[in-house]
Amino acid sequence: MASILGIDTIQHQSGTTAMTIDNNGHVLKPSQPAFESWYTGGNLTFNSGSDAALTYNNVTQQGGTNYNTSTGKFTVPVTGFYCLTLKNNFYNIADGNIFYHGLIQNGTGFGTDEVTIESYETSSHSTLDWILSSTIIRKYTASDTLQPYVRVGD
Repeated sequence: MASILGIDTIQHQSGTTAMTIDNNGHVLKPSQPAFESWYTGGNLTFNSGSDAALTYNNVTQQGGTNYNTSTGKFTVPVTGFYCLTLKNNFYNIADGNIFYHGLIQNGTGFGTDEVTIESYETSSHSTLDWILSSTIIRKYTASDTLQPYVRVGD
């Protein structure tokens, strides 16, 4: 004889929802963030030879509000593996200058913080537009923050 267990939600004793099953029998998992953020406005200018935090001022989010358009930081909601892609367009980079982009993990300053993704290119022509694109899949811990940054020049 088969047994049936009728449960809509499974929770931790503290009340945190672990899993919900909808009316169609689909398992709904909490805290699965997906977002796309981008910058609109005039071109940003950065001082050569220094790191600069990027703040994308637009975002479309699903499954949470983990990207902050005021700080430019993504806060990891749940420990697990995340796939992050960073794409930036650079203009007017002097010939021979190196330009970078990346993500700083739990950053308070660029000199000592951990870079979790970084790409760079050397400009060979100052009138060209350059696009850097990077992807990382990595395990992060709940409450980690990730801050996009750029650097132009050494």
